[in-house]
Amino acid sequence: MTFSGVSQHFNSQNNWRKYKHEISVGTGIANYMGDLGGLDTQGKEFFLFDLEFSQFKKSFACSYRYNAFKNASFHGKVFYGTVSGSDALTRQPQRTARNLSFKSNIIECSASYEYFIFKSKPGHLYHIKGTKATNPNPLSLYVFAGVGGFYFNPKAEYNGSYVALQPLGTEGQGISGKSKKYSRISVSIPTGMGMSLRLWLNFKLSMDMSYNFTFTDYLDDVSGLYFDNDQIRFFNGDAAADLANRADPSAPSTWSQAGAIRGNSKNNDAFLSTVVSLTYTIMRKNPVPRRPKKHSFQN
Repeated sequence: MTFSGVSQHFNSQNNWRKYKHEISVGTGIANYMGDLGGLDTQGKEFFLFDLEFSQFKKSFACSYRYNAFKNASFHGKVFYGTVSGSDALTRQPQRTARNLSFKSNIIECSASYEYFIFKSKPGHLYHIKGTKATNPNPLSLYVFAGVGGFYFNPKAEYNGSYVALQPLGTEGQGISGKSKKYSRISVSIPTGMGMSLRLWLNFKLSMDMSYNFTFTDYLDDVSGLYFDNDQIRFFNGDAAADLANRADPSAPSTWSQAGAIRGNSKNNDAFLSTVVSLTYTIMRKNPVPRRPKKHSFQN
């Protein structure tokens, strides 16, 4: 009778209220979608068709989930990852001749709303004969969308070390008549799906796959047109000029002259990640029932 009661309690209508708080730590991979590198064709408007698989790099995340409703949660996450791109990885002639490359660390804080398509149920956990309970379902599947803020800092190799590109104004930013330098803090819209496998009441293994739209086109320091390289050299220095135009000298000069296309400013950059996490569920203890108050009656 005891195990039957416990088993039924695990699957009761309001049992989810005991499991409102979860914390997770995990690791995975991240990649970027933007102007540099990609397939051996012209850039695609939908970046997933232009993804360079060799550029997946390590990422890490920690998060907190609040199960506000039976089938919905709020999820806060801190993400750290590295992304990179290089024109040397494509054989598309104009991209290869452009010869640009970058790498950047990304630190993102985000909050998402999750909806569970189906959720795990412990069910008949102990497999004891004679108990009454539904069959266990250890799997959960959910979709999510949210908003975040992130910091990035694109760098390129120069004379044996990596140099931050934003201060250099490689597209003429900061020079009179041009726009100011872009911010290295931007907004992201993480969307995706996830699944989890419950290992025990308090622990589960989760995997989140996230596509992060961003509000910047400078994740790779490339967005618009080539600027006059002589002016960049005069106002911003040799490093800025050398890193602004790294074109192959054997390529047509018109491909990298002032006013030529350096990047696609019509589409913002994006990054994606897949993170596998170990999640710990903080179980709320059953409240101690209050004893009924004693009443005295006087005649």
